[in-house]
Amino acid sequence: MNQPEGIGVRVLPQAHAAEAAALAPWRTLLAQSPAASLFHEPEFLAYHPEGRFQFRHLLLAKGGQPLALLPGGMAGTAFRSPLGASFGGPVLMPRLPTPDVMAVLEALQAHARAEGWSSIELTPPPLVYRRDASDTLGFCLQAAGFVLASRMLCHAIPLDGAAPRYEALFRSRARRNTNKLRATNDARFETKLGGAELLDAFLVAFNETYARHGVAPTHSAAELADLLRRLPDRFRIALQFFEGRPVAGLFLMRMSATIENAFYICATSEDAELNASLALFAWTLDRLADDGVALLDLGPSSLPDGSLNRGVCFFKESLGAVGYCRDRWTWSAAS
Repeated sequence: MNQPEGIGVRVLPQAHAAEAAALAPWRTLLAQSPAASLFHEPEFLAYHPEGRFQFRHLLLAKGGQPLALLPGGMAGTAFRSPLGASFGGPVLMPRLPTPDVMAVLEALQAHARAEGWSSIELTPPPLVYRRDASDTLGFCLQAAGFVLASRMLCHAIPLDGAAPRYEALFRSRARRNTNKLRATNDARFETKLGGAELLDAFLVAFNETYARHGVAPTHSAAELADLLRRLPDRFRIALQFFEGRPVAGLFLMRMSATIENAFYICATSEDAELNASLALFAWTLDRLADDGVALLDLGPSSLPDGSLNRGVCFFKESLGAVGYCRDRWTWSAAS
């Protein structure tokens, strides 16, 4: 089957064993796209052990010029992007005309039919991750026959303004409690920001948090260690200590030049009395802003069934976070 508008679809090499030259088109497009993030980068996707996922990363090009990158792969007979990440979807060249965006999606659909795929599932970067604030892709997905399958509510804290930023961001009770902590200037509290050297201490709060909630984390301790080793400039840990004991922690991911993601927000049971998480966030917001971060993404606040996690939502909004949506689109080859 001919691809629409002469657009070709090429499978990129696996990031695990690929030579640098083979990944050059991938990296070039990521460097130019206004919506690229850590989750689209080959170095991040390569942390998954070989064989865990059936990756099939795609490059769509016209006349030798790349138009879109699509990290993803197969889940049975369905193509999914992301695979092994929170979001993915097409990474488009900047200022790509709307007809070309449509042509990219039509070429992907033609490729799916030729390959015998049953469906395509895409979760593109949310609008807050787009430097150009363009929602053209969302329109084109619907126009191409994709259906909005689910919306996940997430929260992020904007880091504009001047330090101390918590004074403008935190809601009244959280702000009062933070003011009390700061007013005492208690030497027993200590905050640190670092890398692998803080992992063992972070795991104290990490393990207790997930044991308390009775759920399994996305990453094992070994995988967290591997990420810190593999990409030390993209992963770091913020920790709040009390009398030398870790009582609250954040596992941070640098998603782009201006967005940080607090993938894990952890605390020991001791934090309920200390309010150490508030002190940790207040300190971390200013440190991140000083590093050029404009947005701290706190991740999902809704449950897999689409319902709102009210407690999580209340906590994040008490810190000044605002909601945004992460959308999943699906298309059936039988349509």
